[in-house]
Amino acid sequence: MNEPLTDRKAPRRWVSLVYAACLILLAIPAIQPLLSADLTCGYDNAFHLWRAVQMGQSLRQGDLLPQWAPEMAGGYGLPLFIFAPPLTPYLVALLNWLGLSWSVAFNCVTLLGMLAGAAGMVLLARELFGAEAGLLAGVAYLYAPFQAYDVFNRGSLSEAFAWAFPPLILWGLHRWMHARQRRFLVLSAVSLALMVLTHYLFGFLFAPLLIAWVLLESLLVRDWRLAGRGALVAVFGLGLSAYFWLPALAE
Repeated sequence: MNEPLTDRKAPRRWVSLVYAACLILLAIPAIQPLLSADLTCGYDNAFHLWRAVQMGQSLRQGDLLPQWAPEMAGGYGLPLFIFAPPLTPYLVALLNWLGLSWSVAFNCVTLLGMLAGAAGMVLLARELFGAEAGLLAGVAYLYAPFQAYDVFNRGSLSEAFAWAFPPLILWGLHRWMHARQRRFLVLSAVSLALMVLTHYLFGFLFAPLLIAWVLLESLLVRDWRLAGRGALVAVFGLGLSAYFWLPALAE
C-alpha cells in the first residue's frame, strides 16, 4: 500500500526546519554586531545613512521615486538618486517610517541582506549537491571575508545588501531553465532587477558569471533552448529595473 503523500512530506518539513534552525544558530556570531542600536565602525556608514535620511524626507513629501537629494552638497542639492541605486535607502527609510530609529533600521536592512544571501545559497547548493552541502554553503557564504569587510569595516550598505541576490538569481535560473516553472522565472528576474536597484556595479561584475552559468547549463545537456530561457531572465530583469538605469545612462 502506498504511503500517503502528506506522510512523505512531513519528515522533509522537519528536516528543513532542523537545517533552518542550525543555520540561524551558526549565523549568530556573524550577525551579533548588528543586534544593537548602534552602527558598526564602518567608514561608509554615515554616508549610506545620510542617503536613507534624504530618501525618507523625499518620501514624506510625496516623492516616491526621488532623483534629487536637496540637502546634500552643502545644502545646494545633488542629483544623487539618478546614479545611486535607491533600494537600500528606500528600505531603511520605510523601516524608520514604521517607527524604528535610523541606526536600528540601518542594521536591520544589513541583517536582512546577510540572512537572505545565506538562505539563497542554502537553496542553490541543496538543489545542486544535497541538503548537507546546502547548509555548509550557506554558512560559508555568511562568513565570506569580503562580505564581513563590506558590512563591518567598510560599512557599504548597498554593496553588502547586493550579496543577497546572486544565489537567488542562480537558483531561480536553474529551476526555470530545467523545469520551466514560471514562478522561478519571476524569482530570478525580480532578484536580478533588485540587484541592479541595490548596486548596479555589483550587477555588472555578476553579469559574466550569469552568462557563463547559462552557457554551461545549456552545454551540459546539449540543449540550447536553455540559453534562450536564460536570456529571457536577463531581459525581464533589466526591463524591470530600466526606470533607474536608463535615465542614468542618458545623463
